Amino acid sequence: MTKLGLASLFILITACGKAPEMKTPNEGKSAQPLEGKSNSEIIAEKYSKISLDCSVRVKKGPTIDLKADPTDSFSWELPSDQSGMKVLNFRQGNIDTIVVVKITEALKFVDTNSVVDEKQNEYFMEHSPVLTVSFRHDSKKILVNGQVHDSFRFKNAKLSENVETRFFTVTSEDNDGNQITEDFRCTLTTKMNPAYAHQWKKVR
Repeated sequence: MTKLGLASLFILITACGKAPEMKTPNEGKSAQPLEGKSNSEIIAEKYSKISLDCSVRVKKGPTIDLKADPTDSFSWELPSDQSGMKVLNFRQGNIDTIVVVKITEALKFVDTNSVVDEKQNEYFMEHSPVLTVSFRHDSKKILVNGQVHDSFRFKNAKLSENVETRFFTVTSEDNDGNQITEDFRCTLTTKMNPAYAHQWKKVR
C-alpha cells in the first residue's frame, strides 16, 4: 500500500473511532460582559436551562431521608408561561394533602446576590436569576368518628440560583397513632455556559 493510502486509512480509522463531542449552547465561548443586558439576552448568552424544581417527601416516623425518591415532584421549565400553577398530591393513612405552587414574581436577574442557607452555607452570584414563589399546603384528616379536620399553611419565598430552599417540615398523627412527617423543598436550578461558572460561588 502506498504512503498516501496508509495516510488515508489512518484518517478514516481515527474519524470512525472517536464520537463527536457534544456541547451545550454557548459552550466553548468566552464570557461576555452582561451589564445592561435584558433578561432574554442574559439567558441566551449564559444559560442552557433554567427550571423551578420542587419535591415533597412523606413517610411514617419523625425523620425524612432526603436521598430517598420524592413522593411527588415537578420541574417547571423557565422562562415559559409563569402565570399557571403546579400541584403536588399525596396521601398517607387517613390524611390527604395537596400543595399548590405559584410564581408570584416573574423570573428576573440581579447584578449581585449573596445568600446564606439554613445550614449556614454562604453563596455569591453575579448576573443571577431570582424567582419569588408561593405555596399553599392544604391537609384533610378524616377522624375515626367520620369528622374531617382541615388545616392549611401559606408562605412566600424568594429562590436563588442553585440554592435549595426548604419550605416546611411538618409532623402529624394518623388515626392509628403513627407519626407522619412531610418535607417540601424547591430549587431554582440552572445549567450555565462554563465560561460563566465563576459567577456562582460557594463562599463557605
